[in-house]
Amino acid sequence: MELKSPTIERLPNELIVGVLNELDFRDLLKCRGVSQSFKNLIDHSPHLKYKIELAVAGMIDAGGNNISIKERRTRLMKYQSNWTDLQWQQVENLPLSGGNVWELFGNVMAVKTRSGGLSFKRLAGHSRSVAAKSWDLENLGVEFMTFALDPSQDLLVLVETTRQGLGGLPTISGTQPFRIHLRSMSTGEDHPSSLDSIYHLAQLYVINGDWRFGVQFLGDNLGISFESANSSTTEICVWNWKTGHLLKVVRHCRTSNGCLT
Repeated sequence: MELKSPTIERLPNELIVGVLNELDFRDLLKCRGVSQSFKNLIDHSPHLKYKIELAVAGMIDAGGNNISIKERRTRLMKYQSNWTDLQWQQVENLPLSGGNVWELFGNVMAVKTRSGGLSFKRLAGHSRSVAAKSWDLENLGVEFMTFALDPSQDLLVLVETTRQGLGGLPTISGTQPFRIHLRSMSTGEDHPSSLDSIYHLAQLYVINGDWRFGVQFLGDNLGISFESANSSTTEICVWNWKTGHLLKVVRHCRTSNGCLT
């Protein structure tokens, strides 16, 4: 009797799906091209289809709740459809509460209050089961000029101008020292993943400049552009915000802070 050669397709479908579920979406797409049976198996598995659909949408599953895969896929499709057709589930008016500096980062709006603190409003998100929340940070202990948030890392960045150089030493004439504070967005305390605040001496050779800033995040990297209204020079710096290590400095970039992307 001739023995048939072993093949993974002889295994129970439940076991194959369990193995495929350990792959990322790129490998899943490759497996769809292996055979018709693999393609049918992946296309009819809600877990595997959801993993591919989520990656195509550029999103990740936050987990941590009891929503079924069927409901997750329904919400994902509804979320994408709403963005495509610009159909909002609700409209909410957010007062500035007397503040003149505000930013919207993802689903979190922050407003600088008259007392120098920050007032936060997290918008509700039905698709991701995110509840609305409001909180205030009034005792930051920093007279900051601008701020930025990365809600995904609970990171609050405060940019403060100082009058003294590092260690209290006088600064070079025409330069401006800054201190960049790395705080927890939820508590206002020093961020637990950061070693210390960052000291930076902007070498734009201006005095009493009307400063403008651009702040961007990419994982552990923090990029800040420093620009003065009475100087044609822009300085862009990139740090690893967790270690404080300066990774890159670009000067004489004759453009607005919109180049920081």
